[in-house]
Amino acid sequence: MSELKPARAGSPATGVGSFGLLLFLVALSVLFAATVVATWFFRDQATNWSENVPALPPGVWLTTALLAFLSFFAERAARIASASGGKAARNALLAASVCSLLFLAGQTWNWSVLLSGRPRGARISFYEFNFYLLTLLHALHVIGGMVWMGVALQRASAGSQSAAGTARSNALYWHFLAGVWAVILLDLFLTRVDQPATTALGPASLGLAGLSVAACLGYQLVAIRDFLAHRKRAMAFWSLIPPFALLAYWAHAGDWGRERTLARWTLASMIALALILVAVAVHADVLFPEEGPGTPFLPGGFGG
Repeated sequence: MSELKPARAGSPATGVGSFGLLLFLVALSVLFAATVVATWFFRDQATNWSENVPALPPGVWLTTALLAFLSFFAERAARIASASGGKAARNALLAASVCSLLFLAGQTWNWSVLLSGRPRGARISFYEFNFYLLTLLHALHVIGGMVWMGVALQRASAGSQSAAGTARSNALYWHFLAGVWAVILLDLFLTRVDQPATTALGPASLGLAGLSVAACLGYQLVAIRDFLAHRKRAMAFWSLIPPFALLAYWAHAGDWGRERTLARWTLASMIALALILVAVAVHADVLFPEEGPGTPFLPGGFGG
């Protein structure tokens, strides 16, 4: 554990905007987590989840690469804006914008490939419905991110004083969407496996989820120690609750020079959420046992 550093003025981790971004990402995490868990619940209730399972469109690898490049350019823009000023980050933001447009075009192509590959007259399978639901939900948030990307580009081009902070917030958002996309891909692959808990995925998913949770608890102890060091005993007490600890630490990390610890903790939390979702998906047959031949209220032909 490193020593506490003095506060740094103008830290990109301070301010209401950064705190609001964290709250927004937490809300989005809950939305995507609930969607993934719900799809696995309904998968176990549907009698035709394994019928007419199509192959994943080959374009998903192209869109995955585009999203990785998008995250890279957004991060590069944030670092350049912080070191050299907003105008120097303009080209990186332009490259990220192009990647976002190409990503949406690639997703549209993936949807058309899946639609054209279904046999005429065949009912939509649960797997196909799951693909459309998750990828469309993700694409809608990509469109929303493009709006903020435009704001970051405008401020960088104008050399605004807020350009560095906006570029950093923009980068964090795209890193988050890249992580969500990784979870979606894992979900789409695991959905194809019948009874994944009986394979090596069973113990591996539980072990990785446990390690990630342990890492988050370690950062939580660091937060409690820092609160006690700054004589914020009430904060330290309430930080025994993991979500409160992360939110409270976000509000103070910039003043204490602990931005790197906060960034690592936030990343560890996102990874932990992803791995927990994977564990839930792998063990869905146990967590959501099938109680009947089918659920009549499922959309379309999903029921029995």
